[in-house]
Amino acid sequence: MEQELVSFQFLQDITDGFSRKRKLGEGAFGVVYKGVTKSGEKVAVKMLKVSADLDNQQFRNEFYNLRKLKHPNIVQILGYCYETEKIPSVMPDGNKVFVDKTYTALCFEYLCNGSLQNHLSDKDCELHLSWHKRFKIIKGTCEGLRYMHKDLEKHIYHLDLKLDNILLDKDMVPKIADFGLSMMFDKDLPHNTESRYGTPGYQPPEHIDTGEITEKFDIFSLGVVMIRIVSGLEGYPRCQSMSPYEFVDQVKQSWRNRLQATCSGDLLLEAYCRQVERCTQIALDCVKSNSQKRPSIVEITKELNEIEAGICENPQKEMRKETKDIPETDLNIKLQTVPGYSDLDVVDGREISSDVAEELIVGRTEEKKEIMTSLLEGMPKRIAILPIYGIGGIGKTTFARLIYNDPKFNGYSRVWVDVFQRFDLHKIYNSIISQLSKKERCANERQMIHSCLKNLLSGKKIIIVLDDIWEDDPFQLKELKDMIYHDDSNIIILVTTRSECIAKRICINHQPYKILPLPSEMCWDIIKQRCGFEDRNDKEQLMDIGQEIAKQCGGVALAAQSLGFTLRSKDFDEWMKVKDSDIWNEPVSKDFSLPNHVLASLKEICEKYIVQLLGLCFLQQSISPKSSEEYYTQLPFFTMHDLVHDLAVSLIGNQILDQSQQGNTGGSSCQYALLSDYSKPLEFCLTSQARLVALRFLDGCRRIQVSGAAFTYVRSLRVLDLSECSIWRLPDSIGQLKQLTYLNSPGIQDDMVPKCIRNLSNLVYLNLHGSRIRRLPESIGEMGILMHLDLSACSLSELPVSFWNLERLVYLDLSGCRGISSVSQRLQNLNRLEHLNLSWCRNISCLQKAMSAFTELQYLNLTHVSCFGLQEVLAKLTKLRYLNLYGSLNGRVAEAGLDSILECASSLSNLEYLNLGGNHHVCTLPETIGNLSNLNTLDLSNCSNLQRLPPSLSAINSLKFLNVSGCSSLDKATLPQNKNNSACLLPHFVVHAGDGESSSNLPELEDKHPTLLEISRLENVNSAEEAKRIKLEEKQSIKELELVWTRDAKRYVDDLEVLTRLQPPDTLERLRLHGYSSISFPFWMMSIATYLPHLEEIVLEDLPSCTVLPPPLGQLPNLERLHIHGMGSIRKIDGDLYGGRRAFPRLKRFYISDMECLKEWNAAYNIDEDGSNELAFPELRRMDINRCPSLRFKACPPPGQLLFINTSDQVLLSSWENRGRRHVSAGTGTTGLWVKCCEAPLHQWSLLRLLPCLTDLRITDCSDLTCSSTDLLRCLSSLDTLIVEGGDRENALVALPERLGDLTSLEELRILNCNAIKALPDSIQQLSCLQRLQIKDCKGIMALPQRLGDLTALEELSILNCKGIKALPDSIQQLRFLDHLEIHDCNGIMALPERLGDLTSLEELRILNCKGIKALPDSIQQLRFLKHLEIHDCPGLARWCKPKENRMKIDHIPNKKEA
Repeated sequence: MEQELVSFQFLQDITDGFSRKRKLGEGAFGVVYKGVTKSGEKVAVKMLKVSADLDNQQFRNEFYNLRKLKHPNIVQILGYCYETEKIPSVMPDGNKVFVDKTYTALCFEYLCNGSLQNHLSDKDCELHLSWHKRFKIIKGTCEGLRYMHKDLEKHIYHLDLKLDNILLDKDMVPKIADFGLSMMFDKDLPHNTESRYGTPGYQPPEHIDTGEITEKFDIFSLGVVMIRIVSGLEGYPRCQSMSPYEFVDQVKQSWRNRLQATCSGDLLLEAYCRQVERCTQIALDCVKSNSQKRPSIVEITKELNEIEAGICENPQKEMRKETKDIPETDLNIKLQTVPGYSDLDVVDGREISSDVAEELIVGRTEEKKEIMTSLLEGMPKRIAILPIYGIGGIGKTTFARLIYNDPKFNGYSRVWVDVFQRFDLHKIYNSIISQLSKKERCANERQMIHSCLKNLLSGKKIIIVLDDIWEDDPFQLKELKDMIYHDDSNIIILVTTRSECIAKRICINHQPYKILPLPSEMCWDIIKQRCGFEDRNDKEQLMDIGQEIAKQCGGVALAAQSLGFTLRSKDFDEWMKVKDSDIWNEPVSKDFSLPNHVLASLKEICEKYIVQLLGLCFLQQSISPKSSEEYYTQLPFFTMHDLVHDLAVSLIGNQILDQSQQGNTGGSSCQYALLSDYSKPLEFCLTSQARLVALRFLDGCRRIQVSGAAFTYVRSLRVLDLSECSIWRLPDSIGQLKQLTYLNSPGIQDDMVPKCIRNLSNLVYLNLHGSRIRRLPESIGEMGILMHLDLSACSLSELPVSFWNLERLVYLDLSGCRGISSVSQRLQNLNRLEHLNLSWCRNISCLQKAMSAFTELQYLNLTHVSCFGLQEVLAKLTKLRYLNLYGSLNGRVAEAGLDSILECASSLSNLEYLNLGGNHHVCTLPETIGNLSNLNTLDLSNCSNLQRLPPSLSAINSLKFLNVSGCSSLDKATLPQNKNNSACLLPHFVVHAGDGESSSNLPELEDKHPTLLEISRLENVNSAEEAKRIKLEEKQSIKELELVWTRDAKRYVDDLEVLTRLQPPDTLERLRLHGYSSISFPFWMMSIATYLPHLEEIVLEDLPSCTVLPPPLGQLPNLERLHIHGMGSIRKIDGDLYGGRRAFPRLKRFYISDMECLKEWNAAYNIDEDGSNELAFPELRRMDINRCPSLRFKACPPPGQLLFINTSDQVLLSSWENRGRRHVSAGTGTTGLWVKCCEAPLHQWSLLRLLPCLTDLRITDCSDLTCSSTDLLRCLSSLDTLIVEGGDRENALVALPERLGDLTSLEELRILNCNAIKALPDSIQQLSCLQRLQIKDCKGIMALPQRLGDLTALEELSILNCKGIKALPDSIQQLRFLDHLEIHDCNGIMALPERLGDLTSLEELRILNCKGIKALPDSIQQLRFLKHLEIHDCPGLARWCKPKENRMKIDHIPNKKEA
C-alpha cells in the first residue's frame, strides 16, 4: 500500500465492509480490522472514535508527524482517511436537515503474530515462548520506548503501554502500537489533567491520584509489562504481596527449573538465570510508587545491553576452561563458523541397526584393515575420535557398522547412536547412558548426566558410533567431546558425516578418513544383486550392457542399488536405452563431489520412475516390514536418504513453486508446483504453465471446488495429485492432459467419470479410491497402457465391457465395491495382474473363469468373498505370496469344498502370508500345510471352532507370526513346539522349560520387536535372570502385551520375581495378566501411572492370591477399559485404587467379575478434611458387575451411564445414610440399568432409589418382581423404557409389579419370554405416555387387558408367539395413534376386530403364522394411510385374498407382501 490519503470506500473494500470476521480487536481509540489489498498486501485498519472537533488539516498534520517515526520496534503508519459525508436527519419538529458524519481512520503495517497479550494468555503459546524470545521482546520494547522518549525532537509519551499494545511480527520482533493517539486528540497535553489515561493495572499511582503525566508514566507501565513477561499474567499485582527479594528469587527458581530441560550446559543456564534475575529487578524498580525512584529508559536499555553481552562471552570462557582435561595436542579443532546443514529438514528413514553381515558388504576390506590397525595401535590414548566422511550414499554408515562389529572389539561395550540432523545433546547422552546401563533413561540436568556418564564410562573399554552428524557448531561439538572424555577410560568414537569441516572439528588423535567411491566392478556386483540378474534368462546378453551402466554410477553404492532395482523389470531394449541415454552427458550446475553422470542418472530415476513424490527426491526402497500385514498390503515403502537434498537442489532447486512456503515463486521456469488454491484456472497462479510437469494441490484447498478450466493450459503435465482436494467431479479440461502418466484423485463426489478420460492414453497410474462413482465410461478400455488402478470403496455397480481391454494392468483394487456382482467376463483378459484385491465385494460370484487366467498373481485378497468353486483355480496360482481368505470359507464353501480349498492353499509353495481367520467352520488344518516352507505369517484369528493345529506346522522354519486370538476352542497344546527350530514364533510365544538346570527358551525373545506379544506358560521360566535378558522394557514397538501363567502349575521361580523383570516398555497400550499367583505386585505396577502412562486397557484375570489391586490405576491418564476377573482374595475397593483426585479421567468401560470375597466399594473419595467427596470415573459409559455376591457400594452407587448387574444381589441392596457429610449426587450419571439373575424381591432393590436419572431398565431372569410399595416405583419418575425378560430357571417370574401403572413416564414396555405370567396387571392402563408395547414368547398369557384402549398414546403394538391369546380386545379401536400392528405366531387368535378400520393412523400391518385368522374385516378399506401389508404363512387369510372382491378391499395399500 503506497498511498497516504485513502478513501473510505477503499477501506470498506479491503475489509469486506468492516465485517466481523475481519475484526482484530478494539481499544479506547477505535476498532482494528484486517485489510487485504488487491495485490495481496495485508494492512491493519483502525477506525477511530473521534470525540474532539478535529478538522481535515489538523488530522493530516498529525498523521505526517506520526509518519516520520521510523524505528524497528514501532508499528509503521502507512496511510490515513478523513472523509465527511452529509447524512439526512429528522429534527424533533419534523424538519429534515443534513448533518456531517466524519470517517477517520489510520492504516498500519499488519503484524501476523498478534499481540503479546494473546501469547501470554494462551497456555500453549506461553509454553513455547522461551526465555531467549522473552528477553528479545523486553529489549525491543525498551528500545522502541527509548526512541519515543529521547530520540525525537518532540518527545512522545505513550500513556497506554500494555501487553495488548505490543505486537509481534513473523520473527517475534516486538513493535509498540497505539502510541501518540492521546497527543493527537489532546494537542496541548498538560502535565496534570482531569482526564485519566491508560488502562487499569498499568497506570502509575501518581496519575490515578492527581492526574500527573511525565515520562515515568510509561516507565511504570513498562515495569508491569516486564513483570508479566517474566512471571506470567498473574505476576503483577502478585509481586506487591511479597518482598522484592522473595519475588525475584521465586521467578528465578521457576525459570531455572524450566531452563534445565533445554540448556545444553551449566554455563548457558547460569547466564540465562542472571538475565532473569536482572530483568525482574529492573521491572520491580520500574513499578516503585515514588516516580522519582524509577529508572529512566536510558538506564534500562544500558543495563539490558550489558546482560545481553554477558551471555555471549561467558560460554567461550567456560569452554576454554574445561579443555584442560585433554592435552592441547589432542585438540585437532579450530573454533570457526562455516555454513552448516542445520536448516535442512530431511528425515532419514533408513533401517538403523548396528548388526551387519560382513559377507553381504561389497568391497571396503582393505580400508577396514587400515582403520582397525590405526585405532588399535592408538589405544594408549585415553580417547580416539575418528570421523568418516564422504558424500551421501557412498556407504559411510555401512562401513562404520563393519568396524563396529569386528570381533577385535568383543571385549568392548558397544554403543550406537543415530544422530541425524536434529542435533540434541541430551538425547545423545541419554542414548549412551541407556545402552550402557541397559535401562531407559531420560535425564535433563547436566550434572545428573555428567554423573551417570562418569560412572558408566569409568575404567571401561567402549566403542561408540555417532552416526550421521550434521551439526557444525563448534561449541556444541566441544561440549560433546568434553562430556564423553574420561581419564581412566579407553574410548573409541566413530563419527559419520557428510561434511569435511565437521570431520576436522571433531577428530581427536586421528585424521578424518574420507571414504572413496567403489570400483565400477563392485557397482556391477551391487546392480546384479538388486536386479535379480542371476535368475534372468537373458543375462548373457545383458552382461556387457550392465557393466557399462555400472561405470556411470561413479562408485556410489546407493546409485548402483537404485539403478539395479529400476532395471529389475526392464527388458533388453530398455537396458539399452538406459545405457545409451543422453542423460549421462548432461551438465550439472553445482558440484557436490559427484561425477556429472551420476547426478544425471539419479535425475533420470527421479523424473521417470518415482512419480509419487513429483520427482523431488531420490528414494531407497525398504525391505524390512514393520509388520507382516503392512509389507504385503501396501505399495512399496520408500524412505528418504540424505542424498535427497543434494539431488533436489542440483536438479530442480529453482523449478519448484510451493505456495505453502512464503516467498517461494518458483520463477518462470517452474516445472513442479504445490498449490493451495485450485478454484481458478492455473494461469492466475503460475506465470508460465507450458513447462509444468508435476502438480499437486495442498490440504489447505480441501473446501474449494475445482474450476472446470483448471487444467486448460498445462498440457505438458505428467503427474497430477488431487488427493488432498475436495473434488465434486473431474473437470472436462483434464482430457487435454494427453501426456499425463499419473493421476491421483480419490474421493470424487460425482457419480460419473467424464468420457474425456479416454484421451489420457499415456496414463499408467489411476487412483479413484473412495469416490461415489457408480459407472465407469466405456471409453476406459482405450487407456491401453494403464498398469495401476485403484477403485476401492467406490459406489460401482458394474464394470464396463471394455474393461477387459486393460491388458497391461498389474495392480487392481476393487475392495469395498459392495455393489459389484459379476466381474468374470470383465477380468478374464487381465493375465498380467500381480495384485488383486476384491475384499468385501460380497456379491461377486463366478470367479472361476476370470481367475484361471491370473497366472502371474502374487497378491490376492478375498476377504468376505465366497470361495465356492475356486479349488482348482487356487491350485494354479503358483506365484502367490499373499493370500487372504478371511471370512471367505463359510456358507456353501463350508458345506462342500472346505477341505479341498484348504488343501489347495497348502500347495502354494511361494506363500509368505496366509489368512484363514474369521472362518467358523474350520476345525483343523491339513497336515500338508507344513509344505509352505516360505510361510512367514499365518493368521487364524477368530476361527472359533478351530480345535487343533497339525504337528507339521512346527516344521515351517520361516514361520514368524501365528495369530490364534479369538480361537476359543483351540487346544493350546497343539501350538508349534519344535524346540530344535531356532525361529521364535510370534505373537503367541510359549515358554518351554529347559532340560535339567538349563534355561527355558524365553531368551529367544531378546532380539524380537513385535507390536503384539503374548507370552504363555511363564511358570516354565527357569530363573529371573532369563526374564531380565529379554529387555522387555526396551522393546518400544510393543503396543499389546499378555503375560500368562498356568494356574496351579509347578513354578521354578516365584511369579513376583518374573514379573518384576518383565517390566513393559512405556509405549504399551494394552496389558493383560492371567494366572499370576503371587500375593503382591512388583514396583512398576505399584507406580503404573509413571511407568506405563500410555495404557488404554488393562486386563487382570485369574489372580487368586493377590490381596490388593495395583494402585493407583486411577491416575493412568489414557486408560479407557479395565477388566478385573477372578481376584478372589480382594475384599475392598477404595481410594487406594484411585490414587487421588480426578481418578480414571478417560475410563469408558469397567468390567468386574468372579470376586467372591469383595464386600465393599467406595466409588467416591475424600477431597477435603470436612469429608466432602468427589466421584471418580467422570467419563464411564458402562460398568459390568458379574458374580460378586457379597459386594455392596458405600457412600454412592456404582458409576457409569449403563450398569449391568449379574448375580450380585447385594449391589442392588446397597443403601446408606447421609450422616452430616456433604457428598456427590448419587447416580446422577446413570441412565441405563440391566439386572440379571437376582433372587432378592424387587421391593428390596434400594439402589433404584439412588438413580434419579434412570431412563432404561432391563430385568432378566429375576424371580420376584412383586412390589406393592408406591414409594419405590415412583422414584423412577424418569424411566421411559422397561424390558422384562424371563429365563429358564425353575423359580421363573410369575407376575409383573401390581403397581406397574405408577411408571407414568414409561414410553416403551417389552415383556419377553415370561411363560409363567398369566396376565398383565390392570394398572397398565394408567401408562398414558406408553408408545411401544411388545409381548413376545409369553405363552401363559391368556388375554390382553380389556382396557388396552386406554393407552391412547400407543403407536406400536407387537404380539409375538403368544399362543394363549384368543382375541384382541375391542377397545383396541380407541388407539387413534397406532401406526404399527404386528401379530406373529398367535394361532389362538381367530379373527381381527371388526372395527379395525377405526385405527385411522395405521401405516403397517403384519400378520405372520396366524393360522386361525381366515379373513380381514371389511373396515380395512377405511385405513387410507395403510402403506404396508404383510401376510405370511396364514393359509386361510391367503385364500381370502384371492377373490377379486376381496382384493379390491386392499387395492389401496401400495406395498403388499403375501406368502
